Amino acid sequence: MTQTLPARRDRSMPPESSELGALTELAAEGLSGAVTRVQELHEAVARRSFGPTGAAAGVPRAAHDAVAGAVYAGLRGAGTLLLGSLARTAHAA
Repeated sequence: MTQTLPARRDRSMPPESSELGALTELAAEGLSGAVTRVQELHEAVARRSFGPTGAAAGVPRAAHDAVAGAVYAGLRGAGTLLLGSLARTAHAA
């Protein structure tokens, strides 16, 4: 039995550049997903740590959550920016 491969979507782009671009796009999505999973784990640990202290931990927990949220958002943003730039460069090559 013979298999046929699907036609390339954009024939103006060499296959290597479009494949590299797709790979970097996939890496950006994977990085964002990994950062989100780590953030969720961190939040779960923080809930367990701050939970028993009750209302006394209100201000420290708010500060912790704000800083941690900003760090994770920054990681996602930097990864998306870097890998998105690589994907655009690869598509343009």
